[in-house]
Amino acid sequence: MKILFLALALTAGTAYTQRLPPKQEVSTVVLANAPVAERVVTQMTQLLIIVAHVDASFDSAHSTFTLRGGAGNLGLAEWLLHQVDRPTGWQPSDQEAANLSSRSYLSAPGGTRIDDNERITHVYYLKSTTSLAKQEILTIARIVGLIPQVVDVDTPSILVFRGNTVAVDLLEWMLARLDSPTEDHALASQSRNSQSVVYPLPVTADGREEAVRIFYLSGSPSTQTLSTMNRIRDVTNSRNIFAKTAPPPAIVIRAAPAVLAQAQQIIDSTQ
Repeated sequence: MKILFLALALTAGTAYTQRLPPKQEVSTVVLANAPVAERVVTQMTQLLIIVAHVDASFDSAHSTFTLRGGAGNLGLAEWLLHQVDRPTGWQPSDQEAANLSSRSYLSAPGGTRIDDNERITHVYYLKSTTSLAKQEILTIARIVGLIPQVVDVDTPSILVFRGNTVAVDLLEWMLARLDSPTEDHALASQSRNSQSVVYPLPVTADGREEAVRIFYLSGSPSTQTLSTMNRIRDVTNSRNIFAKTAPPPAIVIRAAPAVLAQAQQIIDSTQ
């Protein structure tokens, strides 16, 4: 009995130890380019807290961020600061924007359960220039992409998001189709290949099938786009749906194939 009790105690102790948060460490990062606007400092701080899961404070006198967190998260936080520490007016080259490896970070395992399940972080350079387009894309990432860990930064104009492989791949796919400065390009792509606007998702553990579909609305005013989205939501009882009223106008929905077919019928009746 004593041996059994000891074994159980050791097992419980091991399980408890595994649930302890990683040891907190402190890191200081000096920015090469001092932020010129308080809003940018706020966005950087939100980026570090929401995506890297660290505590962050900024010393404006020395242009320095002090970070506190687990070693793995500090590594991600430092990488993120390097991504946003750019001179005023800096723009990525086409090669930099297209190079996924240079704008991706894979966190090492050994952090919290959330950290280990969502190890991939991507930086995406936004082409859209209006604040409306950026906010609508950000909301689509959260509501349709189901990625809560997503932040936008004005300088440079980027979207940063963290998740598992399925989540980040989906958002990269959506961004490539929604972050377009012209409506004609998006609609031409859709007319050539309708499957280019459908993204099948992995079948869930309970056998549920879902896909993400982008419906471009040619020439629709914002009021009509929102009205159509609300009608789809009411008829299909869908909640993972949001509209982009900035060009190219579109409705993005995550649902079962049958629901997507219903959405298509509603849109066809309004076009």
